[in-house]
Amino acid sequence: MDARGPWPLRPVTMWAAVGVLSLAVGTWSVGRWLLDSRFTVYVPWPGERGISDTRYITLWVFQGLIMSAAIGLVGYVVRQCLVERTFTFDASLVVAYAASFWLEPLTNFSRPSLVLNAGLVRVSTWGPYIPGWYSQDAEQQTHAVVTSGPWGYAMTAVWPLTAAVVMGRTVLRRWPNLRGGRFVLAALGCSVLIDWTLEWIYILTGTVTFPGAEPVWLTPFAGHWYQFTTLRWIASPLWSLIPFLIRHRYLTAGPDSTILRGSAELPPRAVAVTRTLALVGVVAAVYLVFAANHVLYTRFGGPLPAGLPSFFVPVGRP
Repeated sequence: MDARGPWPLRPVTMWAAVGVLSLAVGTWSVGRWLLDSRFTVYVPWPGERGISDTRYITLWVFQGLIMSAAIGLVGYVVRQCLVERTFTFDASLVVAYAASFWLEPLTNFSRPSLVLNAGLVRVSTWGPYIPGWYSQDAEQQTHAVVTSGPWGYAMTAVWPLTAAVVMGRTVLRRWPNLRGGRFVLAALGCSVLIDWTLEWIYILTGTVTFPGAEPVWLTPFAGHWYQFTTLRWIASPLWSLIPFLIRHRYLTAGPDSTILRGSAELPPRAVAVTRTLALVGVVAAVYLVFAANHVLYTRFGGPLPAGLPSFFVPVGRP
C-alpha cells in the first residue's frame, strides 16, 4: 500500500489503531480483574501436592531466570536508547511483547487446554473479564504469575532477537544475497528451531504439560508428561518470525517499510509512539493466530499423559 494514500489507510496508522484497541481492551479487562474482590494469588509451599524439594527449587530457579532475562532485556534496550538517544525499534518491540500478556486466556477460550505445576506462583484468570469471554470452568482457571505476566511476555522478545543472531551468523553469512521467499523460509526454519526449543524447555522443567491429540510419530516422548505435541505449536513460530521479518526490513530497507510505511511523514516526536503502537497491534494479531490454533487443537484434545505426577494441577482448578 502506498504511504502517500489517505492517512487513515496507511499501514502504520492502521496497525497503530489495532495496537490502541488491544491496549484498551487489555487495560479494561485486567483492570477490572485487579479491582475485583475475587482476585487471588496462590503461593506454593514445599511438598504441596507431592512436589519434591528438588522440583520445588528447580521451579523457583526457573521463574527467577525468566525474571532475570526480562530485567536483562529491559536493561539492554534502555542502554540502547541512551546510546542512540532515541526510543529504538528493539525498545518498541519489547513493549509490544509485554503488552500482549493479557491475551493469554484466549488459548483457553473454549475449554481449559493445559496443566500447570503446583510449584508455580499462580493467579486466578482474568479471562472472564475479557469482553465476549466464553469458556468452561472459567472462574476456576489460573495462570502462572511469572510466565504469564508482562515481564514473562517481555522476555519473549528475546526470540526474534535470537532469530536475528542465528540468521546473521549462519544463514546470511553463507548466503549474503538471500532474498524473497527463500529468505522467509530460512527465517521460518530458524524461528521453528528457536521457538520449539524454548517451548520444550518450559515443558522439560516441569512448568506445564499438555494433553495429546495427534499421531504418535508427531509427538516426541508421546504418552509422557514431557511430551511435545507439535501440532499444538504449529503457529507458535510466527511469534518470532513476523516480528523478526519486520525488524529485518526496518534495519535494511529503512524505518518506512512494511507495517511502518507512512511513518516518514509523521512529526518526529510521534514516530516512536506510533511505531510502538503498530508493533503492539502486530504482536497482538500474531498471538490471536496462535490462540486460534490452540483452541482448534483443544477441540480434538485427547487424554492427559499417563502417569501424570500429582504436582500437576489442571488449569480448571485453583
